[in-house]
Amino acid sequence: MAGLLDIKCDTTKVQARFTKMLERVDHLRRVEVGQLLSDWQTQDLHRNRPFTMRSRAKGKATTKVRPHALKQLKRSMRFGRRELRRAKRRASYIIPRQWLHTSTRPILRELMMDTLKERARQLLQTVRW
Repeated sequence: MAGLLDIKCDTTKVQARFTKMLERVDHLRRVEVGQLLSDWQTQDLHRNRPFTMRSRAKGKATTKVRPHALKQLKRSMRFGRRELRRAKRRASYIIPRQWLHTSTRPILRELMMDTLKERARQLLQTVRW
């Protein structure tokens, strides 16, 4: 039988490498992305307790960036509620403008978003194919 060719390949090493890559990507997705967001808020935004929600089963992480520290926000909200109660007692529901929580400024500067993007780029470079 001329022309028949029998080729045998050992693919265990390639399979092991793909398995390692998949494990690394899964670890990155479940653990390191949430850690990246928390570290970014702690180190760059100087938050003591960043609000990062992690869903390891789904492989998702989200973070909430507050305009100020949580303690300052709660204090400001208490002050606003107290003034609203006082205004209701006096039967005047007009609230001065400085007590309304509105701002036209963005919460994050472009520099902060750039640092987050750079950190994410560095994290992705740790995955070796």
